[in-house]
Amino acid sequence: EVIREVGAGANGRDVRKKFADSPFGWPQDAIDGSLIALHATGHLTAKYQGNALNVGQLDQNKVARTEFRVESATISAKQKIRLRGLFLEPGLSAKPSDDLVEKSSEFLDALEHLAEHAGGEAPLPQRPSVSHLADLRSLAGNERLVKMLDEHDTLKANAKDWKAAADLAEKRTPVWERLERFTSHGCELPEFSEINSARSSIVDDRLLLDSTDHVTPLVKKAAGALRSAVKGAHKQFTDTHAAGMKSLQANKAWQDITDDNHQKILREEGIADVGADLVGKFKNFRASGRRLL
Repeated sequence: EVIREVGAGANGRDVRKKFADSPFGWPQDAIDGSLIALHATGHLTAKYQGNALNVGQLDQNKVARTEFRVESATISAKQKIRLRGLFLEPGLSAKPSDDLVEKSSEFLDALEHLAEHAGGEAPLPQRPSVSHLADLRSLAGNERLVKMLDEHDTLKANAKDWKAAADLAEKRTPVWERLERFTSHGCELPEFSEINSARSSIVDDRLLLDSTDHVTPLVKKAAGALRSAVKGAHKQFTDTHAAGMKSLQANKAWQDITDDNHQKILREEGIADVGADLVGKFKNFRASGRRLL
């Protein structure tokens, strides 16, 4: 009787009224229990406030404002196997005992997560559109599964492409951040004019995930320019310090001070020595760049 009344569509409030009145006279708990049970067994699909409800999500508090429809679509054993294979693509597990409608919601969640990380602000490409996932999410029960089978190849390609893009973004984003740090330190060096120009092109054209890695060569070039600048500054400082010490040692007043006091004064003024050329101590400048910059 309930399935016949729901037919092509009916809301819970109307179903309650139908079976509470004569000639049925059913108590509300019995009506609600029938709707919930038929939804749990897959005979009815349910939408609450426009969102499809999975098994276990329908309760008495939602019945009155839920739209019910008789489940008309059927899924064959072969189609179930194909769906489980699709659900594996973004890294989910899919067992024969799993509820496929519930698993389809997990699949859509996983795809949306991949899409979120497959793009972003420049220099990343724009995030892929997920409007077709929202359309699928709006469907309930086997109707959603049938539609997913219709779009199987597209969804499989989405999972593969978006996962590859998300993985690449995770790999290249730290390299890009290193380039940003290097350019902030070397912005006034003439060698960075070409580097900054190339960096701007990467941002403007959103090339971080391009098939060609445009960033790593710039990081190496920036690292080399910074290393040269630091070594040059260190040499200049060393020469200046040596000249200053030579002038100081020639000073009559300085010569009248004992050696112990010489060292004390130099230490207090912070000019006892130049300090080590740290850049030259690191074999891997990329490691030193992370430590020093």
